[in-house]
Amino acid sequence: MPAGLAAAAGPIQAALLGRVEAVLAAKAPGAPAADRARSARVAIQIVQGMLPMVLAAEGPERAEVVAEIKTVLYRYLSPLSPSADTV
Repeated sequence: MPAGLAAAAGPIQAALLGRVEAVLAAKAPGAPAADRARSARVAIQIVQGMLPMVLAAEGPERAEVVAEIKTVLYRYLSPLSPSADTV
């Protein structure tokens, strides 16, 4: 990524990471902060990695791909939360 683009994207990425970390802190307050931060980064990467597949899908397939992403994220993040059934 060109330096100028990386500099422009930095604040947006930091804000997104902060929001995801805040959600994880609310859902898993007992998890260590370092674990929540790492899990937030991984969750964001999962979504970013799957985004091209979502954008390439059309019609009902798009909804199914989005459902798959939600399933992956739920299964990845639920061990952090003692009340995983409410995630």
